[in-house]
Amino acid sequence: MAFNLWSWVGQKILDNMPAVESARVEKIKVSRNYSAGYHKPQLTIRHGQANDNVTLNFIGVICQRSVSALFGKGFDLDWQDNGESEQAVYINQVFKENKEEILFHRAGLVGAEVGTICIKIVPVEGDSPRLVLLNPEWVFIETKPDDFESILRYTIMYTIGESAYKQTIEPNDGGGSWVVKDWEMSNTTQNKWTLKLETVWPYEFPPILNWQNLPSSNDIYGMPDITEDVIALQDRVNFVASNISKIIRYHAHPKTWGSGFVNSSQTSWGADEMITLPTTGANIQNLEMQSDLASSERYLLDLRQAMFDITRTVDLDSISDKVGSLTNFGLRVLYQDFLQKTDTKRELYGDAIEELCRRLQILAGYEPLEVEVLWPEILPINKTETITAVEKSLALGILSKESSANLLGYDWEKERQRLEDEVALGDNLGAALLRGFNRGEA
Repeated sequence: MAFNLWSWVGQKILDNMPAVESARVEKIKVSRNYSAGYHKPQLTIRHGQANDNVTLNFIGVICQRSVSALFGKGFDLDWQDNGESEQAVYINQVFKENKEEILFHRAGLVGAEVGTICIKIVPVEGDSPRLVLLNPEWVFIETKPDDFESILRYTIMYTIGESAYKQTIEPNDGGGSWVVKDWEMSNTTQNKWTLKLETVWPYEFPPILNWQNLPSSNDIYGMPDITEDVIALQDRVNFVASNISKIIRYHAHPKTWGSGFVNSSQTSWGADEMITLPTTGANIQNLEMQSDLASSERYLLDLRQAMFDITRTVDLDSISDKVGSLTNFGLRVLYQDFLQKTDTKRELYGDAIEELCRRLQILAGYEPLEVEVLWPEILPINKTETITAVEKSLALGILSKESSANLLGYDWEKERQRLEDEVALGDNLGAALLRGFNRGEA
């Protein structure tokens, strides 16, 4: 059965929400639709006529590039004990069983579209806990009026068929734990919320971990990559592209017309038809476009560039003619705004992942060890430039071999062992040759 908030009972839920929350749900729907390519048609479609609407889904591209920059190369966990502890092994197992790659890719996409990510920890008897990425349309967070970082209540609401379900998670009055209440509303409950189950979550943290995609200055909900001004620009992009498409459909081909055709008048604009006018004087000519739409195409390009600029995303088409001549430094300057945006995301997502690791350790009964999220380099690197810089630093004596190996992307411990093995093998081979020479062997 489908889970949603849009049946009649779901609409009743929305109608009883605070206006700010129901408005937020509507914005989420619009943003996610635009990301998926479901855009509002910009040209009216008349019955029996062609549909000239064009959708250039730059919003989807922007979201996907943002997610790829954040999680495309994954991340590493740097444990204070070099990952040899039971805690590290346990966390790696939990992440693996929860398919961490797709889990965090989906979390990044939710963040880009909606602005706030919520993961629920669901303990499983005799197995690793499940990490459930919650649908942001279902989750509502209440905070103190004077301190939006202090959470008073999580509420999760959804419907199945004609029944609505709600779970509230609140701090216990005594502190140090949380109260989880499950409610149901249906015809059997006279369409009133009825408490079905109440349990205690015996930890100082709630079973839901929420964090922001990009910082919001005065709200628990974060900022998405896709804001209302970006959606307005996307509509304008589609409008201009659709108009260009319509103009080309009507006027891309020369139109033959003639006058002086007695008792004949035809005004159809088909590509293989001729307009005839019943005037005096025989005449046949061609009508051709007087413009190649260069100004319209330029305006479309300006709108496209504005979308990428506002979302702090690099438009690859705008630098395609410069890629071959770009140095490492030049590439970083070009991508500076996008890199800074991604660095901000890494701070927020990294803190959330570290907190998730802490909570999972406590749930498993471990004394939590500190862990740090390590992120890979986003941009491609000119290896020759990097090697040259490393060689000069080694020659100056300001860089160790271990650091140089790390800068070049090698695992120093593995490479050092291999080098020692090669030296030992060389020594053994040399000794064998010397013994053979002493015995007079060639």
